[in-house]
Amino acid sequence: MRIPVISGLHPITTCDFLAELEKRLGALPSDLHVSRMFTSLVAISEGKVIGMTEPYMEYCPLAVSLYGRMSRPGPDGVVEGVCRSVQKKVKQFGYYTSCREVRTHRLAIPFGASEMMMRAMLKGLVDAAVVVCEGAGTVIAPSAELIQGIGARMNGLFHTSAISETITKIEQSGGIVPFPDTAAIDQIGGLDLAMSMGYRNVAVTVNAFQGEELLKVREVEDNHNGRAFILGVCTTGIDDTRAQEFADHADLVWACASDEVRHLCGAKARIQVTTKIPVFVMTEVGVEFLSMYATRPEAIANLDPNLQYLVSNTIDGSPVTLGKVPTRIAAVESLPVTSPDSPRLEEGCLTRTSHRLS
Repeated sequence: MRIPVISGLHPITTCDFLAELEKRLGALPSDLHVSRMFTSLVAISEGKVIGMTEPYMEYCPLAVSLYGRMSRPGPDGVVEGVCRSVQKKVKQFGYYTSCREVRTHRLAIPFGASEMMMRAMLKGLVDAAVVVCEGAGTVIAPSAELIQGIGARMNGLFHTSAISETITKIEQSGGIVPFPDTAAIDQIGGLDLAMSMGYRNVAVTVNAFQGEELLKVREVEDNHNGRAFILGVCTTGIDDTRAQEFADHADLVWACASDEVRHLCGAKARIQVTTKIPVFVMTEVGVEFLSMYATRPEAIANLDPNLQYLVSNTIDGSPVTLGKVPTRIAAVESLPVTSPDSPRLEEGCLTRTSHRLS
């Protein structure tokens, strides 16, 4: 079967994608998961790609390994590359299927969100993490191996349906699935439940493209007299308003391919980690969180709060190892610091003008 590739205005919402896919297929399968790769929303069922949107990425450093070339391939190349990536995850880790791996301690991405959450838990800074897993939706993960097992290679999840075997594995590993019947992705509801259960220091990932309001996350935090570490992920395609929301209320923000995040979050950030696909550390809480990822936490925790800092292996500065990556940190005149090797979207592509959509 030829896989439908849906073109049109970019970026398309998840709801619009699923509606168009239903028209093409006649009906949506009960087993359905939507991820995003190379800016394409990708629908997966029974471990196979069944539809996707046309990408609007011009260049991404990750495409070198994923697609074997430096710029966007043609339509057939995109489909082949995405299918190859999905099949690799299915074969090696059981993603999108009942064979899903949910526990690991292996570092997958040098400066990934799950890697940082895992280390923060191992060092006692957080009690639990509210994350998202295909087949389960929102998950409360109280162990480091569960956090990393769920998030290590997840590109971003925009929709999912329940897989009972995955939910059972998560629960047997000590995790809590708040919405087992629907596998709903509701990070605010997940955080509220986690803090109601007595967890007080909770890391929570928020998909910037989906639209959960960060002020509501902060309301949950205040209502329970707890502390939420807000990690902003999946930022590609968001507009200035949404980027400003993350600049104002998140603790760490992954820039992905978003110029809006680079400029609005970067200007206010305390620390920028790397230049190709930066992670911006926005708050003192974020600095404390990042310090848990360093082999010498004091190298991050004791930085001057009145200065902005860059972490990169291309600068002169004090040695610091984050995860397993030896790098350097130094104060800079201003952030963000850009790189010619950063991801680039197609010229003239649109950003989301309304982010209150699911």
